[in-house]
Amino acid sequence: MIVEYVNDPNKSERENRRLRRQFERRQRKLNRRSEEANKNWNALVTSENVHTIHLNEKDENGNIIYSTVPKHSYTKECGGGTDIYIKLTDKTVEGQYLGANIVGIGHEEGHAYRFDQGLVEEQLKPNMSDPDDSNKQLIKAGQIRVTEEIEASHIENIIRAEIDPSGTKIPLRKQYKDIPTYRRGFYRRNHSNKCNYRFNKARI
Repeated sequence: MIVEYVNDPNKSERENRRLRRQFERRQRKLNRRSEEANKNWNALVTSENVHTIHLNEKDENGNIIYSTVPKHSYTKECGGGTDIYIKLTDKTVEGQYLGANIVGIGHEEGHAYRFDQGLVEEQLKPNMSDPDDSNKQLIKAGQIRVTEEIEASHIENIIRAEIDPSGTKIPLRKQYKDIPTYRRGFYRRNHSNKCNYRFNKARI
């Protein structure tokens, strides 16, 4: 199993164990309710790449981090491991109280899955002596970030549709901050509440 957990030095051993048990319960619940999430998690735990779970870690401003960051060894040919920062304090999705926001976990693990499989375009290091190259790489980094948030939101929408096929409690995500996702087609529901994937518009 190549998924490891960080023991946060700012927390007691007891608190670290409690958070890990809490995460594992949510992960099992997520895996039971979503085939997509289960597939992604199984890929991570059987991967040759190392994926590190951080639970409720805070940044220098005291805010809990919710993000997925590739390790330095990432290449498009071989994929790579990630650091997955999970915020366990979230209780809602789209304003609906769920007790535990497993959808957010699925989103971050969607990022990790894409890095693991080498699906993310590599970000080249800018040539600092060449301002034009530096600017190009900065622009490219922004484009890659937008692409990856759209793709992770697409994975998230598959998970949402599997958890709540009717969409009454957990509707499909239409926007990531200022990035519209509905144009991508994602999953859409037909009149019988079945989930259909629009292959001509989006792909994993």
